[in-house]
Amino acid sequence: MPKQTSTWPTEPLKRERKVRLGSLEVGLAMDAGPAERLRNSLPYRYVVRPALSRLSGARNGNGHNGNGNGNGNGHASGEDISVYKAGRPAAKPIAPLTEPTTPEARALIEKISGYQWYHTIDLGHGVATPGYVDHRAQLPFYHLPEDMTGMRVLDVATFDGFWAFEFERRGAEVTAIDVASMRDIDIPTNWLDEFDKSGVNHEMGVGFKIAKEIKGSNVRREICSVYDASPERLGMFDMVFTSDLLIHLRDPLRAMEAIWTVTKGFAVFADVYHPELEAFTGNALAQFARAGSGRSDVWWRPNTTTYRVWAQLARFSRMEEKSRFVLQAHFQDPIPKVVFHAYR
Repeated sequence: MPKQTSTWPTEPLKRERKVRLGSLEVGLAMDAGPAERLRNSLPYRYVVRPALSRLSGARNGNGHNGNGNGNGNGHASGEDISVYKAGRPAAKPIAPLTEPTTPEARALIEKISGYQWYHTIDLGHGVATPGYVDHRAQLPFYHLPEDMTGMRVLDVATFDGFWAFEFERRGAEVTAIDVASMRDIDIPTNWLDEFDKSGVNHEMGVGFKIAKEIKGSNVRREICSVYDASPERLGMFDMVFTSDLLIHLRDPLRAMEAIWTVTKGFAVFADVYHPELEAFTGNALAQFARAGSGRSDVWWRPNTTTYRVWAQLARFSRMEEKSRFVLQAHFQDPIPKVVFHAYR
């Protein structure tokens, strides 16, 4: 069996919540397991959480939680339907815009302002997009080829395009795919009417277009769901990359099957896993994560064995774990990630 490396902290994950009442700040911290059970309990969901939301709303002066979504449509539950990535954003994203020091920097900041960035992307002249997730310092965890010259790479669910532009920087010919709008993600059918009322059905790829123009990139972006990936539509790729996607899909196995069909060399699956389920060695377990409630787009919280079983069922010949780490992101909860390379 391949050697498995890990950078996961030995101490258990912690959850912490603070509420300020006037000049008094009250805080509670506990291990992730008990905290998760508390959050899912009926007293917390129907008594404590609404009270905390009201207190937060009073503090923010707008009646909603300060979740940084920028759309004015916060939900009292604290699980805003507009948050379409793992975790819940804090009030401010990573790398806030700084005062420009040159005319070039000033022009770049003007171009990227007014859009809510998810990825932190270097644009030159000391300017980076103010994203919620910053992958730059954690690139070594993904064990990607330093030189991708001559490689054809597919970036699945590209979003703002951080990974697509990174692969291009390393010399690859890159195709990036994503859905056309937020309504095209895996929202439970019977909640689509509520989603439409939320006012967050915006076009996908706005940030990608801005960054591509600034960087002068040749990455080709196509509107295509991962479920629809096929050799006939996209061709074959030396490497297929997906990050923080499978947990958001109703059918992650179907997605991995589609990825297998376009993988000529290997696929990278970098996704969130459930640390507490790691104790059940050899058992493929996944917590159903309440996407059907209409308040979240997270469907599953799998353990790492589950990813291995999915890959085997998708017909990958072998699966190598490369690393585990906590994502560098500006969310309220830590996000434990695992990186696999799966070979055709």
